[in-house]
Amino acid sequence: MADDLSAVARFLYEAGTLKHTRRTGWWMAGVNDSESVAEHSWRWIDNSRARLTTGTGRRLADEVLAQGPLDWLRNALGEKA
Repeated sequence: MADDLSAVARFLYEAGTLKHTRRTGWWMAGVNDSESVAEHSWRWIDNSRARLTTGTGRRLADEVLAQGPLDWLRNALGEKA
């Protein structure tokens, strides 16, 4: 069980860094205020929802999309909006 909790903690830490990591492709193109990797991931889920083939995948996408773009990550990390 401790290994499972460590894995969850590592995942949440890494996911949290994605909020502050800007997409480098936009930066290299001269865009100063580009979206974060987390924001891009949320949009990708939104745009790809129709292509999900499993019920579990669709339910997970629906749950994430029911929240704001970064609210799911803030909730997972225990942050206040």
